[in-house]
Amino acid sequence: MEYRVDFKYKVLSLALAALFFWGCDAGLIDGGGDIDDNTSEPPPQVTLPTLVTLEVEDIGEKSATSGGNIHSDGGSAVTHRGVCWGTSANPTTANKIVESGEGKGLFSASLTELEPGTTYHVRAYATNSKGTAYGNNISFKTIEEDSTDPNPTDPPQTPDPLVDSRDGNIYQTVQIGPKIWMAENLRFLPSLSSPSISSNSDPHYLIYDSEETDVELGKLEENYNKYGALYNWSAAKQSCPAGWHLPTDNEWLSLISALGGELVAGGKMKESGTQHWQSAATGSGNNESGFTALPAGAYDPSSLTKFSYLYRSGFWWSATEDGPESANYKYIDYNSHKINSHHIQKKNGYSVRCVKD
Repeated sequence: MEYRVDFKYKVLSLALAALFFWGCDAGLIDGGGDIDDNTSEPPPQVTLPTLVTLEVEDIGEKSATSGGNIHSDGGSAVTHRGVCWGTSANPTTANKIVESGEGKGLFSASLTELEPGTTYHVRAYATNSKGTAYGNNISFKTIEEDSTDPNPTDPPQTPDPLVDSRDGNIYQTVQIGPKIWMAENLRFLPSLSSPSISSNSDPHYLIYDSEETDVELGKLEENYNKYGALYNWSAAKQSCPAGWHLPTDNEWLSLISALGGELVAGGKMKESGTQHWQSAATGSGNNESGFTALPAGAYDPSSLTKFSYLYRSGFWWSATEDGPESANYKYIDYNSHKINSHHIQKKNGYSVRCVKD
């Protein structure tokens, strides 16, 4: 009987010893570091940036303007960005390039030393630690050389007011950079929508803080006469008078560049004083540009109040879409000299400034 008990103990001891050595070898005993390594999340994978090329604007005989919009940096900082161009489709950085800073977001670039009457292809590019990615290919043709007028004059610096033949509204205008802009918010009002109804596709016209749906009564309201109408993106796209249009991202960038860049352009665009803008210790405007930006506020159908930011911020649509249901816009705050860029659902209501064709 004693022999059987001793034998059982010996077998059990050998089994425990084998288990101990297996556990040590597998890392289950004495720290178990391998277990933590196997269950930890892998580091995020870096991918190439994603971006689009902006439409080519301001096409002349020997120059043009393009740019890009970098939606994602791929998990690694964008260290180089710009546009590349050539006479063949899908140019790369091995062709001619012009760099335009770093980081995500919108940027513009001027193409120079082009040949008159020549077809070019342009793509935006962005580089991170993974490599270089490109936007879509866009082609354009420079203007033919005009031998009869080798030194054409610039457009007038003090353009005439715009008279809208549809409703008789008169708008002051201003030239900023190469473009002529409305110096007032658009007041075109073919109909009035209830703030309780919104749409990403059907055009809607509104007046700040108003539920009025009768156009003639709406035109008597103070906010309409001071700040103009608010438009969802579909309405904004079709509301500029003949010969004028809703500005693209590239046209906004051209204006901002002419005023010294986004960090200071807003201050030069804002109406001076506190008649309409809320008072601020910093960021007050001087309207050096003549744009006369006003804080008309915004319509947000998802908010309880529907309307907000009157006296504090001005918002203006861009014609450039960000997706099937969203589009880009610019905004200026009362306490900053900066003009900002963002995107939002098309059903929101913002002001409109038209630019001449």
